[in-house]
Amino acid sequence: MKLFIQTTFLLTLFVFTCRPFLASAPVKIQNIDTSNFPKIHIEVTGLVQGLNESDFFIYEDGYRANYVKITPSDKNSTGVSSAISVVFCLDSSKSIKDPFLKELKKSALDISANLALSDIAIYGFDDNVVLLNDFSRDKQVINASINSVYLRGSKTMLYDAVYKAMSRIESGPKNGIVVVFTDGKDEGSSVTVQDISALSRAAKIPVFFVSKKSYEIKTMNRIAKLTGGSLVFIGNEASILRSVSSRFKGEYDISYHSLLKPDGKEHKLEVRLSSGQSDSSVFYLDGRGAFFANLLNFFNKENLYKCGPLFLFLLIILLILLIALIFIVRRKSAPRTVLQTMSQAEKEIAPSAVKVTVSDDAEIVEYVPMTMGQGYANAWFIRKNGDEADKKIHIHGKEVTIGRSKECNIVIHDNRVSAFHAKVKNAGGIFYLFDLVSDHGTYLNGSKLLRPKPLYDWDEISLGRITLIFRGSKIID
Repeated sequence: MKLFIQTTFLLTLFVFTCRPFLASAPVKIQNIDTSNFPKIHIEVTGLVQGLNESDFFIYEDGYRANYVKITPSDKNSTGVSSAISVVFCLDSSKSIKDPFLKELKKSALDISANLALSDIAIYGFDDNVVLLNDFSRDKQVINASINSVYLRGSKTMLYDAVYKAMSRIESGPKNGIVVVFTDGKDEGSSVTVQDISALSRAAKIPVFFVSKKSYEIKTMNRIAKLTGGSLVFIGNEASILRSVSSRFKGEYDISYHSLLKPDGKEHKLEVRLSSGQSDSSVFYLDGRGAFFANLLNFFNKENLYKCGPLFLFLLIILLILLIALIFIVRRKSAPRTVLQTMSQAEKEIAPSAVKVTVSDDAEIVEYVPMTMGQGYANAWFIRKNGDEADKKIHIHGKEVTIGRSKECNIVIHDNRVSAFHAKVKNAGGIFYLFDLVSDHGTYLNGSKLLRPKPLYDWDEISLGRITLIFRGSKIID
């Protein structure tokens, strides 16, 4: 059980360590340059393209900075581009049922809510393809268009809707994707899958489908692969957002005049978008913090993506080594078996066992200490507590087992006692007590028994809730 808990903890730690590979940051500070103080220069990445000063807010130690200048980074090979544009196509034909339409609309609303920096246009399609709203960032307009879709028409112009959506991006914003919410059926379209594929290659517009596994998966999957998109099932819409971030990433240089004092202390810088997404880092104003800030910035998602396969491989190797180390340590610390803890003389004793008879009368004998080389001619247990308190149990034969099982020589009815809990072996008149790897342990005179030990007169043995008193008589040389 402990090994399972430890392994689960390590796997959980591994998953959280690998989270940089499972999601992409909407905004990430790459570098902070304070060499021209009070002018501070920041390099930011992980954003969609085409943003300006109204999309950014800069905070120093919690206070907003003014006179912020935003320019696309020289690292951008494409220069200034328009913001990412997304076209939703919602199926309103009667080939789908009303409960499914509600799921599709909810999915569209969820994706829209997470595309705060994107322009969204919406088409509805059934017998006809209708533009419900052109490109906009106004969430009220977008949500109203999505909620206005209802079932109507008898045919499904799916291919026409996809082609028209792609054409709207190709003739306008250029950078964009198409997201289609449908069951995948097409009836009566004037264009074909080949037409969609050709336009996608020319305009570099991927098409994503949101649907369920029970519908026309083959058709939707084919179009998605031909255009560079993917088929997403309801509930997994986050993959579309990751695709938008990875395909249309922007890099920006931000500069502003700081109001802080060059006091050599640590200061917090936060870059926040108008959508509420943000990232923060620390810097110093006397030059000491340049190395520290750059070291922190190395461990960002962008650098981790660059060395992702190698980093993941090393993490997996480390996890395997940790599990192996825990297994080895547990094996070394685990109780040894009875065979491993027996002396050579004990191993040679034949395991002959005799059933013990319980007598009601208690016998009182004189206590005689046992010395080296001496042993007991006779031995027995006296129950100290329980329903059979003061009962005498003789120890016959070379080995007597104690436990809850009916196969034991001494049967103890206690649910805290294991089936085969302990045993006593007679080795030349010296009686040894063994714990048989019991669940709750065997205790000798209040101490847990970790290895076999000889028993002396009046020793107390505790198993579960029962205590047995060992008695011996007739010391022999």
